[in-house]
Amino acid sequence: MPKNEFKAFAISDDANVLKQSEYESLPALVGGFQAGIARSEELNKVWRQASTIASVIASFMANASGKDVLDDGDLNKLQKTLLEALLNNSILQLDERYLNAKSNLKDLDKVEEARDNLGLGSAATKNVGIGVGNVLQQGAWGIGTSTQDSAAGSSHVSRFMFEPFQPGTLYPDSVCIIQSGGPTATEWGQIAIGYGANFRVFAGHGTYNSPPEITEFYHDKRKPTASDVGAYPINGGILDGNMSATGSVSSGPGKDISSGQDIWAGRDLYANRNASITGNIEVGGYIKSGVGSDVVSQRDIWASRNIYENGQRVYSPNNKPSTASLAVNGWEKDLATGVITQWGKGLYSDGQLVNFPIAFPNAAFAVTISSDPNDNLTLTEVSQAYPVSNSQFRAGCATFSGGNFVPSSLNCNWIAKGY
Repeated sequence: MPKNEFKAFAISDDANVLKQSEYESLPALVGGFQAGIARSEELNKVWRQASTIASVIASFMANASGKDVLDDGDLNKLQKTLLEALLNNSILQLDERYLNAKSNLKDLDKVEEARDNLGLGSAATKNVGIGVGNVLQQGAWGIGTSTQDSAAGSSHVSRFMFEPFQPGTLYPDSVCIIQSGGPTATEWGQIAIGYGANFRVFAGHGTYNSPPEITEFYHDKRKPTASDVGAYPINGGILDGNMSATGSVSSGPGKDISSGQDIWAGRDLYANRNASITGNIEVGGYIKSGVGSDVVSQRDIWASRNIYENGQRVYSPNNKPSTASLAVNGWEKDLATGVITQWGKGLYSDGQLVNFPIAFPNAAFAVTISSDPNDNLTLTEVSQAYPVSNSQFRAGCATFSGGNFVPSSLNCNWIAKGY
């Protein structure tokens, strides 16, 4: 390690030197020390300032040049060492910022980033050829020539070619072909694009020891016909098997949907004309007739859910309606008149809204309420109620004391009528 003999003076934490603020306000800082008493802390501060920066520069000279910096009075040697240190440091710093012309780009630190910045892409690192990882040379393929080796060689190169239609060719149109070799010399795959107004697109392949095969791609410019895909034409046909539809099946005006077997509907079944069925009808939804029309059956009608007549549910002895709830807060319905009676009890405050056990379907007629006289035998209790909607009534509760009615909470019993 190179030696530095220029040492900093008075640099310990407890050194006898002036504080920086005292030194900056020292009169001698401008005019120098004059005749008189010399104070050690003032001189130590001056010497430390000069020696410290000298030591820093000398350390830089020694480290950057790799040579000793001696306090021997040899100014020429010191100057030479300083210049050498500056030069070495410049080379070290500039090598990370600039390229050396003599290195011919060998001094690039991040080659891939530099190539991307120049827009060269990955092809700049590849050789021209037909091997794996090579860039194909224009004219070596695609102009009617190709290379195709066995699977062991793994050298498969595609080709472009134009094939005019003539009897015996693979495709039914004149086509432009993109072909790639397969694992053996007798295997290949092609994409063929036809010329002309049809704009047909085909895929073809040859397999080992088998005749070549082709298929056609359909697209928005070349839609398949019903016969192309084995479908029925839009103007109708006869369906020999089952038909399943996730949407609607509709017939035109005056047209029927006829079936010699069952018709199953997972949803609604609509008929604007008559539907005559000699077998069973099983429906996952509902059967609905039009205005002025009936659903008529010469046999039983089975319903796993409800049957309605003019919007009203039809009940039977085995399908009785729910007519009452005989609870503390309950209700009862008169099926002949439709009148509903409801009742209940509870602790109610003055002005409290109380819910009926069930909402009256049409209207709440009236509510009668009375308080329990056993609550307070010394006071007069007053209660009243009136319906505010089909589902609630408002209770009024008070006690009479000292000639005044005082709003109170009372235990009350009530009964309401409606339909």
